[in-house]
Amino acid sequence: MVLDESIGGYQDQLMNRLRDHLSARGIGQMKRIVGLKASQLSEDEQTLLQAVARVSLRAGGPSLSAQLRIEEVPLPPSKHQPVVNRMTLCNQQPPSISAEGEFFNGWGGFVEDGQAYQVYVKNGSYLPRPWSNIIANSRFGCLITDFGTGYSWWHNSRECKLTPWTNDPVLDQTGECLYLCDLDSNQVWSATPKPAGDGLTYQVTHGKGFSRFEQLDGDVLHTMEMTVPLNDSLKLVQLRLRNTSNTLKRISITYYAEWVIGVTREEQAPYIVSEWNQEHKALLARNAYQETFRDAVSFMHIAIPDTKTKKWEHTYSWTGDRAEFIGHGGTLESPAALLGENFQRKQEHFRIHVVRYRHWSNCLQMMK
Repeated sequence: MVLDESIGGYQDQLMNRLRDHLSARGIGQMKRIVGLKASQLSEDEQTLLQAVARVSLRAGGPSLSAQLRIEEVPLPPSKHQPVVNRMTLCNQQPPSISAEGEFFNGWGGFVEDGQAYQVYVKNGSYLPRPWSNIIANSRFGCLITDFGTGYSWWHNSRECKLTPWTNDPVLDQTGECLYLCDLDSNQVWSATPKPAGDGLTYQVTHGKGFSRFEQLDGDVLHTMEMTVPLNDSLKLVQLRLRNTSNTLKRISITYYAEWVIGVTREEQAPYIVSEWNQEHKALLARNAYQETFRDAVSFMHIAIPDTKTKKWEHTYSWTGDRAEFIGHGGTLESPAALLGENFQRKQEHFRIHVVRYRHWSNCLQMMK
């Protein structure tokens, strides 16, 4: 694409000269080169061209090698302590798997009068294949495996994925997850077996219209249940915490999502734009480049539980910066930012959405 910013004249002198130069070098027709006059394009159309361009070069700028040079941004030194392996800090013995439910096969069985299937996931006792549950209404849905992996979609499970689906039963990577962090002991774990639940025991129940994950080890036990309302385009995630020790616990809750808002994450990620809605305490994400759903807005929100006995202390922080959250050399099993004080609240083009909520309560809900 050649954008001609010269002024005046009906004749396209720039493109004519370009054709002459190419012809002199044996290139007869410019089949893959398109010339446009900047004066004939609106500001929005020029912005669109800049957004979709992989490389932008100026004829009157520095040399080609200078314009193609990538500036190396120095990596900031790590300010966080390494994530502590929760297994080394857990003094309690993991509970043994009991033969619960009908037709128990060593991993799980039918419960709740046959209306749900319950399995145990722990280190060294995984199912041979992912055990999945699909929860959906006519406009919104999600797929959840026994590891807590899967994805969410709106209207169409292929054309408008909200989070990525790898369809890989070997790696079974996650595109959204919930982390918990004990702020006093620096213990970090996930609400589901993946990505940061190795060594812990989870009781996973898939039923009609819900999936429930119960973490059974340590001082802080939790139950997380996911569901999709019948008539609303959102996923509800309810988390209940139970402190089994005699010590007050300070827990931070962090939800991570890799947005797609389209078919594939790789194609759509450069065009996703985030913003923070202060009134509703929600992160919003848009993908105007996606033609079919360009007016749609994805959101992530944490609803603080109502408490009548005490006003619990709580703070929010958020980021759209993948490098800040995962960190240099980090992984989703051990994100660098989880042990930091607060996210930098960056509002930019992004590939992830992260909300952190510090609380001293025993129940919260999350909606996406």
